Order: sequence, then structure tokens, then C-alpha cells
Amino acid sequence: MAKKNQTPLAVKPLNVLPEITISCAYGGLCHHKRYLTEDTSETECTHPYFRPCGMMQVFSLRLSSPIDHPVNIYGTFAVRDCWEPLRNSVFSRSRDNPATIPQDCTFLPLRSPCRGIYVLQCILLDIDIWIKEEGDGSADKPLFRGYVELDYQKAVLGSKSQGRLQGDCHGLVMRYTFQRDSIETVIAAVAGGGQPSEIRFSAFISGFDDDEVELYDGAFSGSGTIFRHFMAVNKQEKLHVALKMNGSQYKWTFQAGVGVVAAPEEPVSLFAPIFTMSVSFRTRGKLAAAWDWSCIHNQVSVKKYMA
Repeated sequence: MAKKNQTPLAVKPLNVLPEITISCAYGGLCHHKRYLTEDTSETECTHPYFRPCGMMQVFSLRLSSPIDHPVNIYGTFAVRDCWEPLRNSVFSRSRDNPATIPQDCTFLPLRSPCRGIYVLQCILLDIDIWIKEEGDGSADKPLFRGYVELDYQKAVLGSKSQGRLQGDCHGLVMRYTFQRDSIETVIAAVAGGGQPSEIRFSAFISGFDDDEVELYDGAFSGSGTIFRHFMAVNKQEKLHVALKMNGSQYKWTFQAGVGVVAAPEEPVSLFAPIFTMSVSFRTRGKLAAAWDWSCIHNQVSVKKYMA
């Protein structure tokens, strides 16, 4: 496990599917038909299959090299799986609301997928990402457009992988893993009465300590749900959630079938009187439970309720 985090990962080029294949030309079962690529709608957030199984977790998406000036990036990076082959986006920005990538930065801000990414055998990456040109009348540049099929049965399960997609002007690198016996896990934080502040929530899975998944990074005030994020967590591993704000750090640890393994000893002062951090392991049967750590009027409690 330690070696997994210390050894630099090789960045392997991913094979992009041609726009038209022989199957397309002769009306066969091509990737367009198998994955319904003409339908650009998002998959539903609900899903009927809640058993530990093969799943994919995307940790990060970044440019292959730093840039010497800020750029605005928009478009979609989605995964289509075999359960319901509609878009399950991990990056989605409109041209009117692009992601601004600062100078010398490479990472694109990811969003939560609509649900867990389930893997039977193959999945399709559906990518259509652009660089927005400003001011001089130039046309927007395609960062990368195309489809990539990944075979779960050929992957090294439980290990991190990096795949490169080379466009005309930049490359994209995806850091991800395929996991056996994973559980679709929902992480959510709800607050009430909080003061305006810059906060950052992140999560990582045991064995992948260097691969934090950003849950929320920005300002929050008032009351309501701060975020709701889907992740794939191996049924035997622990899930760690961290909060950083105003120089303080809080950390929670959850595990399926166990519940709250560790939690802060003191309430999260900024969000008093009401704050709840909850994790739901979406399984059926004896493991079908959600756990939360709450502080209400400065009284800390740990609760369990059936999912």
C-alpha cells in the first residue's frame, strides 16, 4: 500500500475510437448504438443495483502540462456505463459558465457524478471539451473531442491508473481506479446558521491517500445542503472526509457495516448550532445503513439510520 502511493504512475495513452467503424458503416452494433451516444441527456440519480460490485472512481482530470496564461474551459467529460448508458458527467460547464484555469495550474474542477459508475465489462468516456477564446474574435479551440472505451477486465483492479488523451493544443490526463466489490456511497453535509466563510471539503479512500476528491471549495453561509457527492468505496476500506476552514481542520472516518470510526471531539464551531456530516453506503440487507456525525446546539452525537 505504501509503495502504491510512492511509486510514480506511468501515464498511458488511451485509445480513441474512430468516428466511424466498419460496424457503423454496415449497420452493426457499433459503440454509438451500444452506448446511445446520440442521447446527450444525463443519467438518473437513482439506481436499482445496490450490491458490492465493480465500480470506477475518477480522482482528477488535468491538463498534461502547465499553461503560461489563464484559460477558460467548458464542455463535458462523461462516463457511459452498461447499466444505463447515458451521460454521467464528472466535468460539465457551459460556455457562459466556464472553468477558469489559472496560470501554472493544471487541474479541472470536477463535479459529483449523478450516481456511482458501475462496471460490468466496458465503459465509454464521452468527451467534448473546449477552450474558450475571449475578445479577439478567434474561434474556440477543441481541447479534446471523442470517445474512449475502457475494459474493466483488462485493468489492474485496486490500483491507480493514469490515462492520457492528446488533443491538438493540449493533452488531458485522467487519474482513476477500477475497484472490485465497491459500494455506491453518498457523502453530504448540511448546515444551519453558519457565518459566511471560505471552506473546503475533500475525501479520500484508505490506500489512496494521495488522491483527494474535492467535494466543495468556496464560500458558504446561511442554511441548507453544502454538497452531495457520489463516490465508489471498497466494502472493506475506510472513507475519510476532511474539512478545512479558518485555519482549523476537522476529519471524519466512516466504514460500511461499522459506521463512524472516528470524528472530531468538538463541534464545528462555524456551523453551530446545526451541522450534520452524513455518509450513506447504498447497499441492501444487513449493511443497508447510513451514518452521520451531528452537532446540534453544541451537543455532539453519532447516529445510525436505515438507508
